Amino acid sequence: MTHIMLSGIRLNFFMLFILFLVNDISAQKINKTEKDSLRIVLDKMKEQDQRYRWQVMLAETDENKLDSLKNKISFENRMKRLNDVAAGKIKLDSGINRLLRKEIERLDSLNFIKFYQITKKYGYPSYKRTGSTAVDVLTIHFVDSVHFSLLFSLFENELKKGNMNSVDYAQWYDRSMLHVGKKQLYGEYNKEYPCVENIEQTNIARKKIGLKKIKTNNCR
Repeated sequence: MTHIMLSGIRLNFFMLFILFLVNDISAQKINKTEKDSLRIVLDKMKEQDQRYRWQVMLAETDENKLDSLKNKISFENRMKRLNDVAAGKIKLDSGINRLLRKEIERLDSLNFIKFYQITKKYGYPSYKRTGSTAVDVLTIHFVDSVHFSLLFSLFENELKKGNMNSVDYAQWYDRSMLHVGKKQLYGEYNKEYPCVENIEQTNIARKKIGLKKIKTNNCR
């Protein structure tokens, strides 16, 4: 399992190197054959994205027990367990936990390269365009400074082309801002508490991408 031990820095440099080799191919209409093929690839990426996160979230490494928990545990209890793991109330063996997190990091880097290549060639792979819900879970992990610098212009173009909808774009942008300790621009990532820097500027930005105004700046 030496590949698991690649550092985050080395993975980021590897990711950047690969992405600079990708040809700048304009988005094209997806035909049925391409759509079916992309759905299979994206669904596999989604499965890889979630595989080890479940183990960390539920603090369970036994696969049989893990499958049972995934099938039975409610969403509310999943979130409670996740919070308990984060708070240290439920703990994995530290060595196993480190290996799982390294594997998550490795798979995220590989998934990002695939996602970037797919988007450059076919356009943003939304559910409407591919029949896969993978982007709902993949893009929430592509929010650090390296991801943002690579995706910002690409996503802006996909938004203008109509391949990416305004809500998906705004949620990704807002989560990226929160990741680096800034407030949301669009107030779309946490709709219940749309905490933004300036509500007037937010509503101007929302209007530009086709979103309705928000009435209150609800910072908890």
